[in-house]
Amino acid sequence: MSWHKITLPLLTDIDPKVVEIGKLVYDVYEKENKPGGFAMFHATRGSEKGLNDKQLIYLSPVAAELCREVISEKYELEPCGVPARDEPDMAYVSGDPLVMKDLKEKFEPEPGTVEWDREQERLRLEREGEEIQARWEAEHAAELATAKAAATKAQNAQNN
Repeated sequence: MSWHKITLPLLTDIDPKVVEIGKLVYDVYEKENKPGGFAMFHATRGSEKGLNDKQLIYLSPVAAELCREVISEKYELEPCGVPARDEPDMAYVSGDPLVMKDLKEKFEPEPGTVEWDREQERLRLEREGEEIQARWEAEHAAELATAKAAATKAQNAQNN
């Protein structure tokens, strides 16, 4: 058994297909007496200028197995890797909340995707910030040392 997903276009309004899938999945969950390991999650994927954004509906291995028949009648259920807890817009939707512990810790976007580009920009800005901080500390090292020495001297004088 493996994780599976359904990929749909992301709409700005409530998507009746997403609602229908949610109802189908929840009905199976109830009918099967709320089995452990059964869960559904939602996430999104961006696109250039937002024109082809995607809604992802993830089903845990237990949910995918139990829902395969009812979902496959109308939607393509495709195998996928374990989703990550920090994927864009990741949300637990229904089922066994303990499945959240099974999610990957870190989202790793694929090169060439909007998410990859965003992550690279975030890393670039992080490095830039670290470089600015290091330059500032180097430029002000003497002042910092003097200030620390004065603070230590004042503390010692106060203690005596």
